[in-house]
Parts: sequence; C-alpha cells; structure tokens
Amino acid sequence: MRKFREALKTIANSMKNKKILWAVAGSTNLWLQGMKIKPNDIDIITTKKGAYEIEKSLKKYEIEKVHYRESETLASHYGKFIIKNIPVEVMGELRYKYAYLDCLRSRIFIKVNKVKIPCFALEAEIKAYKRLGRIEKSESVKNYLKTLRK
Repeated sequence: MRKFREALKTIANSMKNKKILWAVAGSTNLWLQGMKIKPNDIDIITTKKGAYEIEKSLKKYEIEKVHYRESETLASHYGKFIIKNIPVEVMGELRYKYAYLDCLRSRIFIKVNKVKIPCFALEAEIKAYKRLGRIEKSESVKNYLKTLRK
C-alpha cells in the first residue's frame, strides 16, 4: 500500500498552488477512510476544466490523453496515467446516464504522508454506488459508516 500513498502524494504535490477542484473516489477513497479493502487503482473525480489541468500536471505519467468518452451508463472527460505502477483514472464532469454526479461538494481531507488528499465523504460514495447500480458495494460502505458512528 506504500505505492498508493506515494502515488497520492505525487498527485497532490502536482496540484499544489493550482485551483483545481478534485477528489479521490472509489476503492482508494474507501481504503484511505479505513475500510478493509485493497484498491486496484486511483480514481480522481474533477470538473471538465480540472481534467485537462490535471493532464498537464501529470503529463509525464500519461498513458491515455484526456478526452470525452461515454459508455451506456457513464460519460466524462477521461484520461489515464500510471504513477508508481499504480493506474490513475481521471474523470472530469462525470455523468451517470447524463445526470451530473456532483460529489465534489462533499469532500473531506485525509492526511497521507503529511499531505492533505481530498476525498469524497462516505455518504457521497454510498449515493454514487447506488446510482451506478452497485447496491452491494453501497451497502458495504453504509455498514462501515455505521460502525464508525458507534
């Protein structure tokens, strides 16, 4: 997990002094917040403009340029990077069935190696997983959140 921490630090340091609204989401976010989960990649959610700014900041790690892409369920300004052998996916203006997923308003900050990393609040992750039809994952996060509140 050390490589994940190093990759997150690299990402955060590349964003320093830039006015980019971004947050870590998905399994890496859940891991950072204490869930017993092994992430496979780092998902970064940002604005459309943020995706292209992040692309500039992480240019030397780029393996897929940021571009608009859509599937049956999702659409975003998407790019892919590899940092410390960890895949990093950037999604700007993420939409689910063309409804904007505005989770960036519910960010929290977690310290990783003395660097603050913006992450989605667990409540936002629960909502996002539900909208994506990942009910089991949503329930897992919901149950974890309940244990934190006891």
